[in-house]
Amino acid sequence: MAKFLKNHYIAIIVTFFGLVGFFAAFTLTLDKISLIKNPNYVPPCAVNTVFNCGTVMRTQYAEMFGFPNSLMGIAGYALAIITGIFLFQYRKYNLVIAWITSVPTILGFLISYYWLYLSAYVIGVFCPWCLLSTFSSTMIFFAITTLHLQENNFNLKPDLADYFNRKIRGGWHFPFLILWIFAVIIFAAFPFVMV
Repeated sequence: MAKFLKNHYIAIIVTFFGLVGFFAAFTLTLDKISLIKNPNYVPPCAVNTVFNCGTVMRTQYAEMFGFPNSLMGIAGYALAIITGIFLFQYRKYNLVIAWITSVPTILGFLISYYWLYLSAYVIGVFCPWCLLSTFSSTMIFFAITTLHLQENNFNLKPDLADYFNRKIRGGWHFPFLILWIFAVIIFAAFPFVMV
């Protein structure tokens, strides 16, 4: 079991957080449908004035390209789940597949952080499901990036590939991820602390 976890921890992380993100996006979509049907609907994630999905879903930022953001999440996390399952079998693959798995991961990561910025600094309210989605996209992004660097799926120069491999074998990615998450929490909380 320990060997399986060691050899497949990235696939497990990507699949697990793909499922978590999919659940968050799916739940948000159901709440958005309920809100469209009944403008007075109060979603279960309306915890208080700071954490309230309903408030966020009623803003202009809740939609992109004419449809709810959560639908993009459903599609993106479904792709993450498929990628995670794929990774149980393959770790090293060609450049085309590396880009196919990386581009949606990077886009999902960047879009999640853009919405986090909007929640904290423009809207002034957080959507709990969106926060869970941001955390999921962060975990998927770091896992996929670690895999690509570890396996040199982007065919980096040997010196650079060796550098990243040494850092990953040394476990640098775990403290870096923890520092990243703390920095994001401080960034998101800053406007509320400064009031």
